[in-house]
Amino acid sequence: MVCAIRNLTRFIWIDVKNVNKTDEKEEREIMIEKKVAIKLLIGFAFALKHYLRDEEGNILEDVKPYLNIKSSLPGFENLNRLEVITENQKPNTSSFIKKKKQPIIELKPNLPLEISLYISGYITTQLRKKRIEPPIASNMLTIINLLVEFITRFERILKTPLPIAFSIHLYQTLWIYCLSLPFQLVDSVGWITIVIVFFVSFILFGVERIAAEVQNPFDYGYNHFDLDYFCETVKREITAIIKHDPPDDSHWVFDVENKSVTIQSTEDEGVKNEVHE
Repeated sequence: MVCAIRNLTRFIWIDVKNVNKTDEKEEREIMIEKKVAIKLLIGFAFALKHYLRDEEGNILEDVKPYLNIKSSLPGFENLNRLEVITENQKPNTSSFIKKKKQPIIELKPNLPLEISLYISGYITTQLRKKRIEPPIASNMLTIINLLVEFITRFERILKTPLPIAFSIHLYQTLWIYCLSLPFQLVDSVGWITIVIVFFVSFILFGVERIAAEVQNPFDYGYNHFDLDYFCETVKREITAIIKHDPPDDSHWVFDVENKSVTIQSTEDEGVKNEVHE
């Protein structure tokens, strides 16, 4: 997912260009809209983090700065229409058996999916205004499809845990096996039975706890994915990118300090000498 966000950021920042370069006002609007769309990608990462952790609310405090946006594109002003709430307390995952959740009466909004709609709309608008080449727009929409596919894959992992009956039965079976194991070994190995039972119990119960722990890899535990780190990485990298104007090759290709450029032809050699002079 981080790779997809990086690639889409690069496409938006570099390949969305102004057709009428003489219109400075339009140039500023395009730059603002590019930053708005790229910030939505940061909001997408944070919104997906909260969505996977099943945290209530539509816009949390760390998501709000990237959705409270101003743009001339139609529909963007609707993103901040939802009520802003503070982040919920972290869920308690210490108990072995969790209570079954109540049936969902009202569907919760899927904010990451909604953000993807706005980014897709931005790309379509830029294509209609001929600010993006069709092949580039196709690649960008493919990345949007990939982001939506990631949402679906994560939901599949989150919503398909081991059945509670299977977990209870496995837990009870391990206890019965470990309690009966000493009676099977004591006559043949004597006091070494204690050591064998200890290591066997340690291994089996360890595997059982690991299996229970990784059912939801998106939570706050030490054995879960560090979603906060991924989100902060995306935030730090994208923020650094949009602080500077898109790079123009005319500013660095023939730079005096660019030692990696080797000019072969006589004409290019003359250009090189002119630059050095």
